[in-house]
Amino acid sequence: MEQDEKLFDVSKVQERLKNVKSLSWSDLTGANGVVHEIIKSTVEQILKAEQEAHLG
Repeated sequence: MEQDEKLFDVSKVQERLKNVKSLSWSDLTGANGVVHEIIKSTVEQILKAEQEAHLG
């Protein structure tokens, strides 16, 4: 994994939080919620690093 590549893009999450209309569960934890995006991004980074470690 490249050193300059961010593992977690805080600015992206902050932008999503600005667009949250309410503090409802669906806005935060629903299918398209902020928490879902954080988890998805994290899992994708983990899988990418794992693949790079095995395949080079």
